[in-house]
Amino acid sequence: MSRSLFCDNNVAWAIKLDNELRSMTLGDLTIVQYCQRMKYIADLLANIDNPILEKTLVSHILNGLSSQYEHIATLLHHRDPLLTFLQALSKLVVEEQCFKNSLPQKVLHVDHSSSPLVLLAGRNPRINSNPSRNNP
Repeated sequence: MSRSLFCDNNVAWAIKLDNELRSMTLGDLTIVQYCQRMKYIADLLANIDNPILEKTLVSHILNGLSSQYEHIATLLHHRDPLLTFLQALSKLVVEEQCFKNSLPQKVLHVDHSSSPLVLLAGRNPRINSNPSRNNP
């Protein structure tokens, strides 16, 4: 009885994990976070005697990428043989870095109130911070 229940639970768990793997998308994750999560799920499947092929994992990873990665995903899908997990991860990290480097740089607002001169003046005990007391 308990072996049957264990097997039934493994089948249900495998179906759940497989669905999660097939439907996962990049979303707001970094490429490394996304690929690590996908690999984790694939490892869980292997642990319950339901391993997936590495090329299937890579295919799921490429399918879940955002449209921003459409070009590289298409190129990697058509590689023969398909890249390994680590090769695909490496290519995608480089692509992600290219996207980050092409974004316009944000202009930082410099707040002069925290400049050293103001901080030094603020620490001077002869300067009273209460303006009403400065006027006799």
